[in-house]
Amino acid sequence: MLTLKREHLTENWAIIAWSTAILILVISHLVPLPPQIWQSLPGRQIIVEIDEVTGIGPVWRPLSMAPKWTWNALWSLATPLAVILFAIQLSARELRLALTSVGLVVVLSAILAVAQLASDPEGPLYLYAVTNNGSAVGLFANRNHQALLLAAGFPVLGLWLAQLSARRRTNALLIRVAWISGALFIIASLLVNGSRSGLVMGICAAVMTWALSLFSAHPVEQRAQDRIMRWLTWGGGAILLVFLIASAVSSDRAVVFSRLMNSELVDDARIRNLPATVEMLRDVFPWGSGIGSFQPVFQIYEGDAMISPVYMNHAHNDWLEAIATGGIPAALLLIALLVIVVFQVFALARRNGSDRLLCGTGLILLLLCAIGSLSDYPVRVPAIAVLMALGLVCLRPPRLQSDGATVQVMTQQNRRKHSYAA
Repeated sequence: MLTLKREHLTENWAIIAWSTAILILVISHLVPLPPQIWQSLPGRQIIVEIDEVTGIGPVWRPLSMAPKWTWNALWSLATPLAVILFAIQLSARELRLALTSVGLVVVLSAILAVAQLASDPEGPLYLYAVTNNGSAVGLFANRNHQALLLAAGFPVLGLWLAQLSARRRTNALLIRVAWISGALFIIASLLVNGSRSGLVMGICAAVMTWALSLFSAHPVEQRAQDRIMRWLTWGGGAILLVFLIASAVSSDRAVVFSRLMNSELVDDARIRNLPATVEMLRDVFPWGSGIGSFQPVFQIYEGDAMISPVYMNHAHNDWLEAIATGGIPAALLLIALLVIVVFQVFALARRNGSDRLLCGTGLILLLLCAIGSLSDYPVRVPAIAVLMALGLVCLRPPRLQSDGATVQVMTQQNRRKHSYAA
C-alpha cells in the first residue's frame, strides 16, 4: 500500500472498480436492516416464524441469513484483493516472474501428492482434517483444487519456456525437451489425482497453451526452426505420452480413468442436490441469501433422502451459488467480469508477441477458474483466488505494463538499427 500510486488505480480502473464492487456487495449484506425491510425479503419467512415462536419479536437483522458465514466471506477477500493491489504495480517482466514462480508451487504440490499416495491415507502428509484421504490432493484438501493448480502448470510452463527461447543462446531442442518433460510431469500428476473435472481442465489448458504459443510466435522464428528435429521431438513426446497413459492404466494408477468408468452421473451428490439448490435460488431471488451463507441455508432445503454423514458445504457450481447467495447484484458482477475479459480478448490481437503471451497466459488462468467453477468452488480457496487475481491483472493493456520491459525492447531495437546501419 505504501508504494501504491494514483496512476496505478486510474490505469487499472476496471479491475479496481470490479473488486471494489464485490467488497461493497459483501459489506452491504452485513448492514442491519429494520424488521419491516428484512422480513419482506424473499426466503426469510422461516426466520420470521422462529422469531414469533421463540418470542424474540421484531429485531434488526442484516440481509444475510447467516451473518457469521458472510463475515468469513468478507475476510476471505483480503488475500485476492491484496494480490491485485500488489500486482497492478508490477511491470510486465515482474508479472512474468510472478507467474513463473507459480510453477514452483505446482511442482511442490505435485511432489507432495505423490508422497501422499505412498503414505498412510490418515497420515500427517494430509494437511487438513477434512480432505480426500487416499487421493493425491497435494497442498489442498480437495482433489479438484489440486487438479486446477496442475492444469495451470501448462500456461505457466509455456510462459517460462517462451522467456527462455527469447534468449538467443538458448538451444531450441533443449526448450522442446523441457516442454515435453514438463507436460508429461503434469499429465502424470493429473492421472493419479483422480479428478474428472481436472482431466477436462488439463486437456483444455494444454490445447489453449499450444494455441497461444502458435498465436504469439514470431514468423521469422518459425521459419528458422529445424522442421525435421521439431517433428522428431514432438513425435517422441507423443510416444512417451501414450506409453505413460498405458502404463498408468495397466497398473491401476490412472485413478481418473477408474472414477470415470466406475461412477454413474446420477449417483453424484452434486447432481442429486441440484434441484434443491435451484429451489433455494428461486426462493431467495432476487437479493440472495447472503454471500457465503450457502451451507447453513441449504440445510433448509435438504430433503430427508439427502441427509448423510457427508454434508454439502457448497453448491459445487460456483456460478449457481454466487447467484443464489448474492442475487442479481452478484449476477451483474459476473457479467461485468465477462465483459472485461471479452474486451481484453479482442485487444489481444493488437499486441506484440511478448504482451500477447502474458495476456494470453492470464486469460487461460481465468478460463480454467471458470471451467473449474462449473463443478466445484476453486476460487473460494485462497491459493486459487491468488491465481485468478494474477490472471486478471495480466489482462491489462500493454502500455500499462511497459515499465522495464518496454525500455529493454526499445534498447534492443535501437541496437539492431545501429548494427544494420554499420
